[in-house]
Amino acid sequence: MHCAISSGFSLSAFAVETTTLLERHAPAMMFAYLALTTIGCMLMAFLGFSIARSAS
Repeated sequence: MHCAISSGFSLSAFAVETTTLLERHAPAMMFAYLALTTIGCMLMAFLGFSIARSAS
């Protein structure tokens, strides 16, 4: 349950940050934020899976 609550807050923050950048007429920053956040999250997920697999 703790992970679900944390990820819910993280997703909300992600949505607010993205929307705020768009409202401030900074589409380039918004797309950079979207791309870097998404890629970073995926890389960290793959790293976590790799560590978990090597530990078991």
